[in-house]
Amino acid sequence: RALNGRLMNGTIQTQGNVNWDQHLTWDITGRATGLNSHDNTVPEAIRGYLPPVINGKLSSQGDFDQIPHLFAALKLDSGETWLAGVAREGSIANSAKPLWVDARWKNINRALPSIGYVNSPQGRALINVPQDKLNATINAVIAESKT
Repeated sequence: RALNGRLMNGTIQTQGNVNWDQHLTWDITGRATGLNSHDNTVPEAIRGYLPPVINGKLSSQGDFDQIPHLFAALKLDSGETWLAGVAREGSIANSAKPLWVDARWKNINRALPSIGYVNSPQGRALINVPQDKLNATINAVIAESKT
């Protein structure tokens, strides 16, 4: 099935499957064109960390059965790539269990708020959020910046 729409002053075209038979599962691929990351629908706290305009391929898979998990990937036309997985035992909304996030990136080469200009060919952040705490392990390759 296909779903096409307007989002963040751009367009999104997707195709794939969503299933609610026993529990929620999905497998979707598509393309984002001209999404404005400074749009009011994007939380202000993350706007500056996103590329100003998002153009690229996207995909998402998920399964909300015994250990709910979801995966999302975005490969921008610029070559910047983001992969993220999120999982939690029980219900994804069950704050009594830790939330796990595994985020990986390739080819970040732009300015980021509170950090400055970043040229990172690759990196990974493993984040564990048990209740009101945040534990993170971050490994990144940092190359010479243009500034």
